Amino acid sequence: MTDISHPHDRVVRHALSDPRAATELLQQHLPQDLQNVIDLSSLKPQPDTFVDESLKMHCTDALFSVDINSHAGYLYVLLEHASTPKKLIPLYLHECMLKIMKHHVKKKEAIPLIYPLVLYNGNKKYNQPTDLRDLISAPKELIDKYLCDADIAFFDHN
Repeated sequence: MTDISHPHDRVVRHALSDPRAATELLQQHLPQDLQNVIDLSSLKPQPDTFVDESLKMHCTDALFSVDINSHAGYLYVLLEHASTPKKLIPLYLHECMLKIMKHHVKKKEAIPLIYPLVLYNGNKKYNQPTDLRDLISAPKELIDKYLCDADIAFFDHN
């Protein structure tokens, strides 16, 4: 297991290692559409952690085996702790998610479903962007169509 540098990371990791606590956290924070396809009663914490040296100071990760639409799968919960509002958290989490995906590809493993979650405990109301699209300077319809959730345009000249 990765050496966890911050006390809040140790607390979160310990809590997520308990299936009941992990299930409760996910029931409270997973969007309903995910809860509709994930069988939380099948949730089993996995011993592996994949946060690399460049990330371990900032985020905690937890990998769970879980049934998704009645098929065995994995749910990767990426937790970021924040005590002050930070404008670039969406960008940072996408960077973490990309590194997690690359790690699984490198190990020739299927890419797990990744759910990023920020645990914020600041004194002020969180007032910064929570969506990567809010950081991009372009009309929303173009961002939605071409930059974030769109299929990649592919030209096959053969």
